[in-house]
Amino acid sequence: MGLLGSAAQNAHCQNSRRIEVTNVIKFTLDVLDSTGTDASGEPIYTIPSGEVITNLSVLGGSVSPHLMRAMSEWEAVADLEFFFDISIADSDDGWVIMMGDFSNFSDDTVGVNISSNSAQTAGVIIVSNHYSSYSEGEGFGVLLHELGHSFTGSFFEGHPNVNSVTKSVMKSDLTGFNVLTPSGLDIEAAQAEYDAATHNDNSTTYTMNGNQIS
Repeated sequence: MGLLGSAAQNAHCQNSRRIEVTNVIKFTLDVLDSTGTDASGEPIYTIPSGEVITNLSVLGGSVSPHLMRAMSEWEAVADLEFFFDISIADSDDGWVIMMGDFSNFSDDTVGVNISSNSAQTAGVIIVSNHYSSYSEGEGFGVLLHELGHSFTGSFFEGHPNVNSVTKSVMKSDLTGFNVLTPSGLDIEAAQAEYDAATHNDNSTTYTMNGNQIS
């Protein structure tokens, strides 16, 4: 079932363990889309605003388990599944996810999501490499946030005041935001694009309490 209740209030969302998934989001973890090199020969990525992300690296090691958990949080509330595809050659084939250094940016940007097509089925996701932990807090919030851009863009374009909704992981500023799951509004956005998780064989009740769904 879909979201019940107001996104700005405590809400319940009934969902269940899925045995079939309709929408598959392909991704790989690599540094495939560099747009040049810096003075030391290291790959860089230049975003549309002209700012350069340096020190690109594969998002792996201690971070990738938390990325997988962030994917699972989205999968639990909508009819979608992230699928690791080693055959992805560039960002036209699926999502390329990597890490980089945003320290030379003029603002507090800590992640980017750049779609390569209007359907948002492929592109580049780069998250900041400066967090000491990605298991909770802002580090985990950035993983949830950038993944969320892959399928919630059109929904939040219709909600310009999302930054005033404290319980949305899609806020532009996650400073001090200890988020562990998508919020009620985030679930509504994911389900608007991909419907609720369906084809279930039992029932599970998700309860929103503060910044978490349990």
